[in-house]
Amino acid sequence: MKITFVCSSHTSLGNTGQPTGIGLQTFADPYFSFVEAGADVKVASLNGGACPIDPDSLSPELATSGTRRFFEDPHAQQLLVTSHPLCKVLNDHHDCLFFTGGHAGMWDFADTPEVASAILQTLSRNRPVATICHGAAALCGVMGASGQSIIKNHRVTALTNAEEFVLKRDAVVPFLLEGRLKSLGAHFKSKPAFSSHVVQDRLLITGQNMRSANSIARVLLTMLAV
Repeated sequence: MKITFVCSSHTSLGNTGQPTGIGLQTFADPYFSFVEAGADVKVASLNGGACPIDPDSLSPELATSGTRRFFEDPHAQQLLVTSHPLCKVLNDHHDCLFFTGGHAGMWDFADTPEVASAILQTLSRNRPVATICHGAAALCGVMGASGQSIIKNHRVTALTNAEEFVLKRDAVVPFLLEGRLKSLGAHFKSKPAFSSHVVQDRLLITGQNMRSANSIARVLLTMLAV
């Protein structure tokens, strides 16, 4: 079982002057679940090299067993420091493509040709694509053979507008993810703010927010075991 994580390479939170990056929980929790299940894990990013971690995701209030374990695991840390450029692994075999969360993905996941190619190639092999939180920005701009969005008439979830408002990032991000997904024809499903929530529709598996990290890992592992 081979799983490729895709992380953002973006480092700036819009025009705020603040740093951003991936939400560590959205990588660490699924990563350790996959490794314990015997998966071969690879990490890719848009630029390759070091994947920035959102400092906000390092707050003690957001710590999980996965994030604590990450800082005790040199191999896991090294994977984020030496990620492969996504364009270099497009043709590599993997059983699942997993887009991590964090505000950074709002800038370099959406409407990016390399991201669209990776997703379309994975789906064409009848393998699942998973996104969590802002990782669902990767689904924006991915058009199928019909010229329509691949998420049209699919049930999906992602960080909601309400959650973005609570985080006070609604005026900072380039667009509100919930609204963008709906505009592309997706049937957006959500639960109360910051609840764990995962939606599976055919080969797309989406998690609402960082608290969905363990749940989405379980859904994926069950799906890949079939």
